[in-house]
Amino acid sequence: MSIIKNKYRNKMSSYMLNAIMTIRAAFRRNKNCCYNYEVPSELLTKIHSNDTYTSINLEDLDFPSFETLFI
Repeated sequence: MSIIKNKYRNKMSSYMLNAIMTIRAAFRRNKNCCYNYEVPSELLTKIHSNDTYTSINLEDLDFPSFETLFI
C-alpha cells in the first residue's frame, strides 16, 4: 500500500486505492502488464460516449475490505 499511496498522492480515496490494488493483483495473477494489455474494442467505443462515465454513488458499491483481501 505504501508503494501506491505516497506523499504525492496522500489524498487518494480508499476506493481509488482499492481499485489500483485490485487491478495490479489481476495483472500479476494473469502474468500480464499494463504495457502489453490490449484494450477491448467495445471499451474504446464506450470511452467516446457518455455511457462510460455515468454518475454513481461510491457508497453504494460493494468493495471488499482490505482485511478480507489478505486473509
